[in-house]
Amino acid sequence: MKEEWGLHWFRRDLRVAGNEALRFNWKENNGRVLGLFCFDPTFLSRSDFSADRFQFFLNTILKLKEELQKIGSDLLVIDKGPDEAFASLFKLLKSEKPNFISFNRDYEPFARKRDQRLSELFLKNKVTFKSFRDHLIIEPEELFSPDNKAYQVYTPFSRRWMKIFNSETQVQKRVESQKKSFKYLKDLENDKLTPFFDLSWSDVLGEIVLKDVLSSYLKENSKKVTVPIPEAGSLAAFKALKQYKDKVSNYSETRDFPFLDHGTSGLSVFFKNGSLTTSMVAYYYDLKTYLKPLSGKDRFYSELIWREFYYHVLYHKPQVEHHEYIEKYRDLKWENKPEYF
Repeated sequence: MKEEWGLHWFRRDLRVAGNEALRFNWKENNGRVLGLFCFDPTFLSRSDFSADRFQFFLNTILKLKEELQKIGSDLLVIDKGPDEAFASLFKLLKSEKPNFISFNRDYEPFARKRDQRLSELFLKNKVTFKSFRDHLIIEPEELFSPDNKAYQVYTPFSRRWMKIFNSETQVQKRVESQKKSFKYLKDLENDKLTPFFDLSWSDVLGEIVLKDVLSSYLKENSKKVTVPIPEAGSLAAFKALKQYKDKVSNYSETRDFPFLDHGTSGLSVFFKNGSLTTSMVAYYYDLKTYLKPLSGKDRFYSELIWREFYYHVLYHKPQVEHHEYIEKYRDLKWENKPEYF
C-alpha cells in the first residue's frame, strides 16, 4: 500500500457524528482513515469492574464498528494497552504505518499521563499527530477566575462559564457546528448514507495477522451479565435525546425521583462512552443563558455546567481522585446505619 492514510484512536468518543478529530483526519487523508480501539488491561482489572457496564461499553464499540464499516471505514479492536498496541502496530507496518494520528483529549490524571507517553512514542516513530477538544464545551485551560486561578466553587465558575459561552465566537461555533452532526444522524437513521471513507483494515494489513478481539469479548462477557442492557450507540443516544426533548421542561420537578420514567434524561450512559457530547445536547435543546428562578430546561442546563465544573476541578486538582476536595472534611465521621436504607 503506497498511499498515505490516517488513524483515529478512539477512546471515550465512540461516535462519528460531531467527532471533529475524525473529521479533520478524514479531510487530511481524503477519506483514507481507519479507527483503532485498545483495551487497556488496567481498565479490565479495576476493583469496581462491572460485567453489566462492560457489556454496554462493548455494545457501543460494536455499533461504532458497524457504523464505520457502513460508511467505508473500519475499526480494529486490540487486546493490548495503547503503549503496547501502537508499538506493535508500528513494528508490523514498518514503512506503511499511518502518516497521521488523531485523538480527542481527556482530562483525568491517568489519561493525561497516558497521552503524554503516547505522544512521545508517536514523535519517536516520526508519525504526525494532533489532539482535539471533544466531550467538554469549554476546556479547563480556557477558563480561569479574574485573578487567573482555577475555580473551586461552582457558582462563580458557572457565571464565568456562561459569560464565555455567550461571548466567545469560537465557543458558539462549537455548538452551532453540531447542526451537521444531526443531519448525519438523521441520514444514518433513515439509511440514506453512502460510503464517504475509502479504506479497510484488510487493505492496510494485507497478510499481517492482527486479531480483532471484540467478538470474543462480547461472547465471554455476555455470560456474566445480570441485568437487561439498554440499547447502545449513536442512534440510541439520538433516540434518547429526541424522547426527552418534550420532557426537559419538567426536569426541576421530576429529577429527584428515580422511579419516574423519563424523570431524568438518561443521557449519562451516552456521555460516558462518547456516543453523545454536551455540545450536541446544547445545540439540540437550544440551551442559552438562564435566569433565576430556573425553569426545568434551565435547571437541566445548569447540570451540564456542573459536569464541566467537575472536570475543571479534576484537571486542576487531580488529588481529588483520592482525597477530599476540602481538607477539613478529610476525617469526617459518617453514620453507618444500614436500617436507614
